[in-house]
Amino acid sequence: MVYKTVNKDDHPEINLVEMRKKGAAVVPETAEEKLVPIGFRDLFRYASAYDMTIFWIGIFGTALAGATLPGINVVFGEVTDAISSPANMGEMVNKAVMNMVYLSLFGFFSFFMAYYCIAKAAARIANGWRIQYLQAVLRQDASFFDGQDQGSVAMTLADGAMDIQAGLSDKFAAASQGVFQLIAGFAIAFYYGPLLSLVVFAISPLLVVTTYGMTTYGSEDGIYGKEAYEAAANIATETFSNIRTVCALNAETTQSKKYTSKLKSSEQAAIKQSTGIAFWTGALFLVMFGMYGFGFWYGSKLIADSTIDALKAHPIPIDPANSTALYDKNYHKHYQVISDYCGQYAGNTEALSNCACAIPWTTFDYVSLDCGCGWGVDPDSILGISDTCFTGGKTMLVFFSILVGAFGLGTTGPFAKAIGEARVAGRKMQNVIDRVPEINITLTAGKKTFDKVEGEIKLENVHFQYETKEGEPQKVFSGVNLTIKPGQTVALVGESGCGKSTIARLVQRFYDPTEGSIKLDGVDLKDISLKNLRSHIGVVSQEALLFDTSIIENIRFGKPGASDEECISAAKNANAHEFISSFPEGYQTTVGLRGGKLSGGEKQRVAIARALLRNPPILVLDEATSALDNISEQVVQKALDKLIEEKDAKRTTIVIAHRLTTVRNADVIVVLGNPKGTSVTNGSVIMESGSHDELMKKKDGLYQALVAMGGGEDGQGEITRSSSVGRASSATGKSEISVKLVSDVPADAATDDDIEAAEQGMCGGMCGGGKKKAKKDEPEKYVLPKNRIWEYSRKEWPLMAFGAINSIGKGMVFPAIAIAFSEMIVTWYEKDTDVLMEDATYWSYGLYLGGVLCLITEVLQKSIFETVGERLTTRLRGDLFRSIMRQDIAYFEDEKNSVTALNSRLSTDVKLVRLVTGQALAANLEACASLATGLAIAFLASWEMCLVMFAMVPLLSLGEYLQWVAIQGTDSKIKGEMDKSSEKLNETVGGIREVQAYALEGRVQAEIEDRIMTTIIAESNKEAVTKGTMMGMIQIVQFGVYALAFYIGGKFIDDGRITADDFFMALFGMAFAGSGMGQAAIFMGDAAKAALAVEAIFTTIDKEPEIGSEPWEKSGIASLEDGSIIERGIKAPGSDFNGNITLKDVNFAYPTRQGQKIFNRLSLDIPAGKSVALVGSSGSGKSTVIGLVERFYDPSSYDEKMDDKGIITHVKTEEAAENMGSNGVVSISGEGVKNQDLRYLRSNIGLVGQQPILFNDTVFENIAIGKAGATQAEVEDAAKIANAHNFVTESLANGYQTNVGLAGGKLSGGQRQRIAIARALISKPNILLLDEATAALDNESEKIVQESIDKLLEEKSMRTTVIIAHRLSTIRNCDIICVVNNDGDGSVIAEKGSHEELMKKGGKYKKLLDAYKE
Repeated sequence: MVYKTVNKDDHPEINLVEMRKKGAAVVPETAEEKLVPIGFRDLFRYASAYDMTIFWIGIFGTALAGATLPGINVVFGEVTDAISSPANMGEMVNKAVMNMVYLSLFGFFSFFMAYYCIAKAAARIANGWRIQYLQAVLRQDASFFDGQDQGSVAMTLADGAMDIQAGLSDKFAAASQGVFQLIAGFAIAFYYGPLLSLVVFAISPLLVVTTYGMTTYGSEDGIYGKEAYEAAANIATETFSNIRTVCALNAETTQSKKYTSKLKSSEQAAIKQSTGIAFWTGALFLVMFGMYGFGFWYGSKLIADSTIDALKAHPIPIDPANSTALYDKNYHKHYQVISDYCGQYAGNTEALSNCACAIPWTTFDYVSLDCGCGWGVDPDSILGISDTCFTGGKTMLVFFSILVGAFGLGTTGPFAKAIGEARVAGRKMQNVIDRVPEINITLTAGKKTFDKVEGEIKLENVHFQYETKEGEPQKVFSGVNLTIKPGQTVALVGESGCGKSTIARLVQRFYDPTEGSIKLDGVDLKDISLKNLRSHIGVVSQEALLFDTSIIENIRFGKPGASDEECISAAKNANAHEFISSFPEGYQTTVGLRGGKLSGGEKQRVAIARALLRNPPILVLDEATSALDNISEQVVQKALDKLIEEKDAKRTTIVIAHRLTTVRNADVIVVLGNPKGTSVTNGSVIMESGSHDELMKKKDGLYQALVAMGGGEDGQGEITRSSSVGRASSATGKSEISVKLVSDVPADAATDDDIEAAEQGMCGGMCGGGKKKAKKDEPEKYVLPKNRIWEYSRKEWPLMAFGAINSIGKGMVFPAIAIAFSEMIVTWYEKDTDVLMEDATYWSYGLYLGGVLCLITEVLQKSIFETVGERLTTRLRGDLFRSIMRQDIAYFEDEKNSVTALNSRLSTDVKLVRLVTGQALAANLEACASLATGLAIAFLASWEMCLVMFAMVPLLSLGEYLQWVAIQGTDSKIKGEMDKSSEKLNETVGGIREVQAYALEGRVQAEIEDRIMTTIIAESNKEAVTKGTMMGMIQIVQFGVYALAFYIGGKFIDDGRITADDFFMALFGMAFAGSGMGQAAIFMGDAAKAALAVEAIFTTIDKEPEIGSEPWEKSGIASLEDGSIIERGIKAPGSDFNGNITLKDVNFAYPTRQGQKIFNRLSLDIPAGKSVALVGSSGSGKSTVIGLVERFYDPSSYDEKMDDKGIITHVKTEEAAENMGSNGVVSISGEGVKNQDLRYLRSNIGLVGQQPILFNDTVFENIAIGKAGATQAEVEDAAKIANAHNFVTESLANGYQTNVGLAGGKLSGGQRQRIAIARALISKPNILLLDEATAALDNESEKIVQESIDKLLEEKSMRTTVIIAHRLSTIRNCDIICVVNNDGDGSVIAEKGSHEELMKKGGKYKKLLDAYKE
């Protein structure tokens, strides 16, 4: 199938919405096609009454929490006035401190209620979406899944619901709290100081703008940077997954260039984003301290003006400067108090009067002077000041209430972004939930059900076409009429893409015909209950889907409720019992994700056992024995034959296969095709039908031609006469009729056919033979040179030095601002109004300067260290990637070096390492400078208060750290658990047809829902408690610290040990230092992780492979000066390379399966210029020969040792210096491969494996990668030889510039294979290795390609060809045929000769052919 991009701009007539309704998946190209977010209220569509109750309780909690911070400002204002009170300060401070303690407890309760309830409700609401989406996915029809990428469905389940949860959880709670905080803050501010509130309010939008900018800036850069690195990560994944192909093509340097080219974009985007955020953060500090300066100055002015006006309106009744001037018995005691508290103003009558009027006389039991700011004072007021004058406490209260309210509004920025993502995610999920499939398994009303079916199937004038991803229909049938009688076996044959598998899918009603009808026992399938219909059909497909549960449960899926004995009996009939019993846990062995712990043949036999257990009246065999070796195939085929024929009446059976041996014994053979041309273009009809003998007698018949192309010895296919089911050529349903000699296993897989029995299956760690396995020896501890990581940033050392200076400066700024801050507070209580305004103006400039310094140091520090960090990241990733590419194949087979682990090393570990030279250095310097400056300021102010505050620094830092952590969110664990459930859904989507065929939707749904309820909900509840507790503890810590500080400070002031000025200086000096340290601690938390990451990265970079091709000089480490990388040149293939291959006395065992010997002194001589075919049973070592020729491995063996406890270890056999070939020698062109330049060696070898490995690039690049500097003409010539040129130029929209998609997913299997063949041929190699090279081609294409390869061999007599193939037509004309045989202790060459010679011998080769004869 060929996909062609549809651009709406180029085709305005296309209605994309209608296309999507029909099941097509059209990628959005323009703004008009973007998803329309659902409404906010719709997010609660699947919330229960309980969920909404919890949610509303949470909102009530946010209202209380929103009032907490403004409320603390009232108490803070009270205690500030109390500290500055000239008399009775102790009592007033104690009252204010207790109010602070009460408010902190109230804050804990309200914040816990808010964040716990909302987080819990959000998790439950998101879970409702998950369940609804899961149910909707599992009820969809096949056309829905045809229009989806496999991973996207599961990703939506995980990420979509997480986006909804994120939008309704922390950020919603913060935004709701922010709104109530805004309301409460402004209400309190306007109540206590309306004029100052108006002034501050007028400039507060600047704070909102900068807060919003800080939290949202650079999102597009962040997305771009993330996408840029994801592109690099995709290249890394593709490269590591296909490492054999990359190494065989000498493509390490090519892939490295692709990878590093993507890193620069990611680096630039990250630097731009972080620098922008740094600017907005600095701007926030500038605005904040600017508001401090102006607001405090204006507050000072209000204090001064109100003091002057109050004294004029209510003059003092005495002359405070002259106690003898006026004697009044009511006031004679006041002069001494005035002298004690206001003596510093002697000589300044106005200031002295202001001071005297402000004294709380009632605390001395004296008559109040009732003047100035003391006029009308309520004796019971804690503040002790009437509304006559504005005070310092009110200034503090009003200013910070407005500030807190504005900050609250700023928190809506992240919520707006999060809720937007939630609404988009909701739309994605709702589209699926609302989609009603045309073929709906849930509809049962009015549908007929069968208790028993006869099995008659009729296709009447059936037309059908597939809707492809790009909306271009692919016509399959154009009027098919077929009747399958009860108990009849019908085989479907035809060219690739003619619709054989489609008939099976239509019978199971995965699709409905676009015209015509299909009937079962005279009833239209549309009128039959879908679940009932499929319960009467058994399916064995070419790609068996197994679930990540035990083997016996996978078998039991065929018949729910079946006994263990029934399951075991079915396994025996499927030839599966023996290998299952060899596992330590037998039938209870878990098969892994998609059956990954079993080999292909083992998985297929379990699937066959499942079908045998079901015992259905209708049986569909779609390449049912494709993954089995010859002997197993015969046994299983007999079981299938028995299944077909047993019971009183024979089953109705539809057989799809590409081997003549399968179809010849069918009652009816149906040949599909189209007389006008290819059926893919015109749609298939039934060209011929009849028995094998009838069709073979038909002159010039299509079936006869197919048999001839299948490789029949006499043109009639008589050499193969047994009934054997074959393999499909590709995942697109292509099939062919042919002869199979050996099993089909990909050469580029992690393990090849030589170790099928061992690959994580029969001996892949599950069969221990009753012996204990020892752990591998622990590697020596890697010692990392301490200065290594700094060397990587050597080029930026001058920049780092400048950044370090800025970090120190930034650390000093915050505590230094405390000087201006505290002095401003003291200034408010200055009774000389002229001095008050002078000092207020002076210190306001200090606050402005502090803001400017914050902006400068923030921008410089962050931009410098972000630049250093990102450059380090780019360098490290490039060097690490190249170091990984230098490793040998055994390295990639080690489970510690899985694709996921290597990608994590490149992505996560490198990001952690940058903290060592980036943010961590800046944070450490800033924290030290901040602490040192704060300590110095506090110590100079009051060494006693300094010690008190120093003891509280850890608590202040903890409060800041908790605040930032809480803002960042704690959803990682939930996401990790959700990923596990997504893997299950992804597994299901990958095999959805088999899931639907066996009606397993309910089981899958129940299993995923159970996982969600037992893990996701439980983890979400835990996270909700953690979040609520954390947010509550922040209030306890912050308010508690200040309450304790004010209490102790009040005591010290009351005792005369310090002044209010000293107290505020020490308090705010340490408070601002603690704030700076808390922000720095955010980056210090990952220090331990960074140390481990450094070790992992440099261990890899310094690792020397045992088998290294050394693509680069200096091990691929880029120059630290200019970043250059020097590729190691290799000489062009020359005449000295003759292509002779010799394996002499070779021993071999795979490093990951050391106990299984593959070769036992195997010797093989392949003369130059000859074609040699390797044949043998599965696991005999055919593909291992290719691995040794390519030098993926060297000959090796392992000695088994057992200690007294029965623990077995395998020790590699060391080759003595005098006998370096004790494990044998592999030589090419007369020289051992160990002594040859590996890149030169591989440049002379072309490899084509069974599974075509293409890269996510254009057709041109995929072919050109086979030869450095290949031209367009060379690419086209190679494509023509491989029979690929025509389909590339005629079928692909952009010809050779068409992107083939991930793993070549936009091409069919045959198309991918032909490109892979062209890639191998473009370099015109001296040695050609063909490991099932034509396996994915249909008969006609195979014949053309085989003729091209034969012609190529004839044109260059010196080309040596090694062939592994399953078709007689491929190997019979080889110069030499070698039979590889393993009698149990490793393989040897059992027979060698031409086809005719070996047939005359009557040995193992002949027996392989006889295995297919009746």
